[in-house]
Amino acid sequence: MKLYAREKVLTLRDRFRFFNEKDEDVFLVEGKFWSFTKQLTMTDPLGNEVALIKEKFLTFLPRFTVLQNGAEVASIQKRFTFLRPKYTLEYKGWDIEGDVWSHNYSIVDGVRTVATVHKRWFTIGDVYELDIADPADAVLVAAVVLCIDCVDERQAAASSASASNASSN
Repeated sequence: MKLYAREKVLTLRDRFRFFNEKDEDVFLVEGKFWSFTKQLTMTDPLGNEVALIKEKFLTFLPRFTVLQNGAEVASIQKRFTFLRPKYTLEYKGWDIEGDVWSHNYSIVDGVRTVATVHKRWFTIGDVYELDIADPADAVLVAAVVLCIDCVDERQAAASSASASNASSN
């Protein structure tokens, strides 16, 4: 199953659209407005919540939980590394392999590839291509992609702010 994720730009809150090869909506994602931490609600095209993604408050490294029907089903945390970003994924023995920095990575379960993720470059807003082996895993794969995108977005903003502070001094 192929899904595509496109971040909507020029909005006051995070918004993503996950769609299939026929350009039909599969999931819609909207962030909470004015919050200390990220909170994203993922719905189906009819508006039914399929997952809630919450960033943990006051953690040393970014950590997100994925909730379905009010219960925590997975968590994603950035690991402390010097060169390339790595993540710990707590869900059914899944792991993230590949180059998260350049957004070419796989989500694996032992030897089985659950999904591959590729970011398209030179687009307005972030665009991801997800190739998911089992459609039943689509919600959690999409949640992982969203969490990693949130961490990248926050780090880019922090880098930009520190660069502008350094140039003003």
